[in-house]
Amino acid sequence: MASAVHLPKVGMTMEEGILSRWLVPDGAAVKRGQPIFEMETEKVQMEVEADGDGVLHQLVPADATLKPGDVVGAILAAGEELPAQLIAAVAAQSGGSAAGAPTAVSPAPLAALTTMEAGRVRATPIARRLAEENGVVLETLSGSGPEGRIQEQDVRRAIEAKAAQTEPVSRDVRASPIARRLAAENDIDISTLKGSGPDGRIIERDVNEAIGARRALPAEEDATLKPSSGSASIAYSGRRRTIGERMLHSLQSMAQLTLVSETPVDEAMSMLHGLNREWRRDGVVVTLTALVVRASALALRDHPWFNSRLEDGAIRMLPAVNIGVAIDLDEGLMAPVIHDADRASLKDVASRLRALNDAAKGGKLTVDDVSEGTFTVTSLEGSGVDAFTPVINPPQATIVGIGRVRDTAAFDGPSVVRRQVTTLSLTFDHRISDGGPAARFLDRIAELLQRPYLLM
Repeated sequence: MASAVHLPKVGMTMEEGILSRWLVPDGAAVKRGQPIFEMETEKVQMEVEADGDGVLHQLVPADATLKPGDVVGAILAAGEELPAQLIAAVAAQSGGSAAGAPTAVSPAPLAALTTMEAGRVRATPIARRLAEENGVVLETLSGSGPEGRIQEQDVRRAIEAKAAQTEPVSRDVRASPIARRLAAENDIDISTLKGSGPDGRIIERDVNEAIGARRALPAEEDATLKPSSGSASIAYSGRRRTIGERMLHSLQSMAQLTLVSETPVDEAMSMLHGLNREWRRDGVVVTLTALVVRASALALRDHPWFNSRLEDGAIRMLPAVNIGVAIDLDEGLMAPVIHDADRASLKDVASRLRALNDAAKGGKLTVDDVSEGTFTVTSLEGSGVDAFTPVINPPQATIVGIGRVRDTAAFDGPSVVRRQVTTLSLTFDHRISDGGPAARFLDRIAELLQRPYLLM
């Protein structure tokens, strides 16, 4: 039975994604659980697996920007007809007719539904679109598909052969759609770059570094620079633009207020160092961020207003405490989620936090890793910043920020002593709660940090 392949929804706030690369050729046999395409969103880059066995039929091209739930392909049994509703669905989601899809679909054999007639040339929709985009004449190709149908792989071979005639060197460059777009906008030859992404993939950071290096050249070495302008620009695109637009929307759509509290952490830091000695053999590293995540999770049990969201004119209290932790990557901030953080031990929180950090930096986060967050912790403890105003991650209602740990003078009776402190910055949606309850919630987090044995 035919099974549609959809672009999955990653998290509650995903509005669009990019099908960056097909991993399996059009018309190839696939097995359940086999990765069939890569996708990118503002939060994650991931592989999507087949949910059944059969023959894959691609219905949209690589680098397509789509909405969650859009049909991208189908998995059929051998000889099975492609359902007319799938062709119609692809045509509807593209705002007209899908490339290669007939505008009027009637019951017909599979070959008739998945090919277009151009004289006697028969080709899949993806092959036809790819040929049109690259100036390949279908009539000159021999098809490797059923009954001589031209498939994607046939067109790609023709494109490679055409490139080999005009370029001295040709290679298959693995690059994210964002990186390709940025390279094209700034006239960067992406084939000359070395990728720093997973498996050597070229990512946005690599292109930005190439742009910066080119701008650093003397004017005579790069005629594209204009020294008299006294300025340089980088395209506002990709994840940077997505993050910026989300933060702007967050500030425009909420009544955000930030409370700041200087919190002693002498006992917390002492316990932290002791636990790291004890848990070193297990590969667990405890950080101040882990302590704040645990303290926030416990405090949310008693202050559920800050684990809620405004939805359809009502304040919805959320049953699960899922805390996202902002991680600073070259491509921009990401906030993978520690699910059910209030039910996890401190050791579990620290272990999960390290695993998520490693996965984020290695480009290995999954859909579950970035979904269903209800509260966020963001930290600048490793910087020279004392306090800041964190911006809420919609549709959440609260976020807490951690400043650097610093020494300060304090009174112990008549004596002046050295104390270690950090600054907690709590931003909340004033539509959902008021300053008094927010202050008590922040005080509870601070109290748990000052009595860290309560976090065990």
